[in-house]
Amino acid sequence: MRIGIIGGGAAGMMSAALLYEKDHENRIGEIVLFECNTVLGRKLALTGGGRCNVTTGNFDIAEVLKNYPRGANFLKKSIYDFSPKHVFDWFRSHGVKLKVEEDRRVFPVTDNSSDIIDVFLNIYKNPKTKIKKSPVIDMWKEMDRFAVRLHDEIHLFDKVIMATGGGYNTNSGIINYGYAFAQKFGHKITKLAPGLTSLETNDCDIHTLKGITLSNIKLRFLKKDEHVFNGSCVFTHKGLSGPGIFAISSLSAFENYDESDPALLLLDLLPEENFENLKHNLEQTRLNSPAKKISNLISNFIPKSLAEIMLKKLKINDKKSSEVSAKDLNRIIDSIKNFQVVITGRISGSEFVTAGGVDLNEVDAATMESKLVKGLHFAGEILNIDGFTGGYNLQCAWSTAHAAAIGITK
Repeated sequence: MRIGIIGGGAAGMMSAALLYEKDHENRIGEIVLFECNTVLGRKLALTGGGRCNVTTGNFDIAEVLKNYPRGANFLKKSIYDFSPKHVFDWFRSHGVKLKVEEDRRVFPVTDNSSDIIDVFLNIYKNPKTKIKKSPVIDMWKEMDRFAVRLHDEIHLFDKVIMATGGGYNTNSGIINYGYAFAQKFGHKITKLAPGLTSLETNDCDIHTLKGITLSNIKLRFLKKDEHVFNGSCVFTHKGLSGPGIFAISSLSAFENYDESDPALLLLDLLPEENFENLKHNLEQTRLNSPAKKISNLISNFIPKSLAEIMLKKLKINDKKSSEVSAKDLNRIIDSIKNFQVVITGRISGSEFVTAGGVDLNEVDAATMESKLVKGLHFAGEILNIDGFTGGYNLQCAWSTAHAAAIGITK
């Protein structure tokens, strides 16, 4: 049996490795991994700031699945079969020392993504696996085999795994040839959108807050629908970024907004405090320090520069706290609980994943095999599955690759 894998990213690389390792009956004669770039795992090498966020240290599967805004139910079986704990143990068994950080992200101890890629390269030294660094130009079915055409050659395979990754880029639109091949075989591609992006605002006051990080806040994104997430964010010279923003952008991936029709982001800066408790605490602080400027008083609760911008937007003079009226104090509290940022777009080119992909109704969740074309399997981001930051998208790649490999070798 000859197996072709289209795409040398995380899902494709894991598929090739597991096909070799799981072929206990020696049914596979050759595995050919096609990659259009000059190196394997280019995107994998960039994850986690070049450190490679291998998976999540959260080993509770039910909790893990909550981190997929799309595809969680479909992913359930494959992620149970090859869970974060399995992934952790698999890489350790191949000589990679891993660490779990405080936020439960998993990295190589060396903080070097090449350690992960080297695992695959070492496995590929086996005589069955071949690497072809050449773009696939076309694919079709010839009788009961798959034909894969490169610029100057055609390969025939008994089975194929499509692992071409996502392909939505806000600068250039759809660029993933894998979608076109899937459609050629009759598969539906759901609506595509950039996921895990930073958010842009044209508010110059917000730009002055660049570098300030807000931890453990509640974010509410309002457009056609409301999207809510608790997490952290950081102000940038263009808008907002960070894990909480990435999650909100993923939840709102299919919302349409721009400068002429913006969205509204509300930040609850102190989600653990309700309005009345916060009011009591502010009033107590004011009684203890009546001569203190109101910006300094508010900075006991939020960053000073943010407090100053808040007062500016509320058009409240930065005077002694004792001189602030009860009405204005209530407005300040309301702003702390609902600080408004007008969102005018996604920051172009910042996306990490694609929301949307091959329609999951047309794929077997146990084997990742097409329900339309026998012998055609899918793995990774080409599917309509995407997760939040923290190792969840790589975990999806590993789990679906495992399901595809098991589906072929069983």
